[in-house]
Amino acid sequence: MTPQEILQLLKSHDEWLNHKSGARRLDLAMADLQGFDFNTCNLRLGKLVGADMSGCDLSNADLSSVDGFGASFEAADLTNSNCFRAVFRGANFRRAILQGTNLREADLRRGLLLNREGEDVRRILSTLSGADLERADLREARASFGDFRGATLKDADCRGALMDGCDFSKAEMAGVNFEKANLKNTDFRGADLTSAKMTGANLSGAKMQGAKLEGVNLTRVWLAHAEIDSQYTVDILPTMLSEDLAEQIDLALDQHKIWLDTNGKAGERFDLQNAELSGVDLSGRPLDGANLRGVDLRGANLSGTRLVLADLSGADMQGCDMRNSVLDGANLRGANLGEADLTDCRLATVQITGDEGDSTGRAWAANLTSADLTGSILRRANLQGANLNDANFSRADLRDADLTETRTNATILEGAHLEGTILSNGGTALPELPKDETLSPEEAPPKQAPTKIGKRKIAG
Repeated sequence: MTPQEILQLLKSHDEWLNHKSGARRLDLAMADLQGFDFNTCNLRLGKLVGADMSGCDLSNADLSSVDGFGASFEAADLTNSNCFRAVFRGANFRRAILQGTNLREADLRRGLLLNREGEDVRRILSTLSGADLERADLREARASFGDFRGATLKDADCRGALMDGCDFSKAEMAGVNFEKANLKNTDFRGADLTSAKMTGANLSGAKMQGAKLEGVNLTRVWLAHAEIDSQYTVDILPTMLSEDLAEQIDLALDQHKIWLDTNGKAGERFDLQNAELSGVDLSGRPLDGANLRGVDLRGANLSGTRLVLADLSGADMQGCDMRNSVLDGANLRGANLGEADLTDCRLATVQITGDEGDSTGRAWAANLTSADLTGSILRRANLQGANLNDANFSRADLRDADLTETRTNATILEGAHLEGTILSNGGTALPELPKDETLSPEEAPPKQAPTKIGKRKIAG
């Protein structure tokens, strides 16, 4: 591809962004673009899937909301670029320069490669080893299991980021802000965390031997099973004990009820971001609007619980009992709901009301983008209008569920049970029949247009 061709594509893309007739969205999927100059270019919403942008100059470029799945940015310069909400799953940023880059809410998790038949081939990790992320903005980014070995994150802002399972060994991270970040089972061995901010972070299971922790305040940090050198244990290990947690939950629930009853004028919102709550019983509790981002709720009892407009993004909810729960408008982006029981639950759109209960005319859909619901039970669940883009429903039981007007781009339904399911196009899935049985013309329902639910496929 020549520079002239790229300039023409960028011009058309700019026109497409401005809704000009006949213009086309930028599509550089699988293109070899090594060493090209994209300085200050507008690539917003462009397709960069599998593109090789090694050594490119992308400084001050706009890459917000691009699809860079599996792309390579090795040794590229992304200084001060805008990558807000970009999808970089399985991308390679080895030795890239990302100083001052905006990666807020970016998706840097592992990527799943499928072959032409849609079968799982392998998972690829996002690689940022040796990358320079000094002063980068990674607030609320999703980078679980990312490779940051030897990277520089000095003064980076990682507040609220989901970075569980990441490898930060020997990384330079002085002054990094990890407040309320999910850092479970991370590897910080040999890393420089001097003066890092950690308040409210979850470091349970983290390996921190040989890490520099001078000036680090670990007050209100989850440190269960963390491995830290003995010279630090006396001064900076004021962790939360289980009995303290039970009392904290009761107090938080009382304050949250007041917060709900007074429309936020009194009390406090229930906020246990990144907390370890596996097996907890919150059944029937009113938790509308609660902040449970990144929380560990494995095996918890949430049956009949109200979680309208609650934030459960990145939460681990494997095996949860969520029967008859109400999650209208809830944010479950990137949550793990594998094997959870959501029978008769609601995950539909909620109408937003004002302080006096009057209608604002706005609706808020439940968000299950990139959520994992493998093997979950959603019989008779109401998902009307929900965002199911990139969600994984492999082997899920969706019988008689309502998926009317749902968004299903790249949704995976491999092996899911869909008998009686009301599909996104309004059709109803037929029950499975033995191979030697067919419906008679009299029994067959009127024909519906086929439901199109795409899956990312990369030849493997």
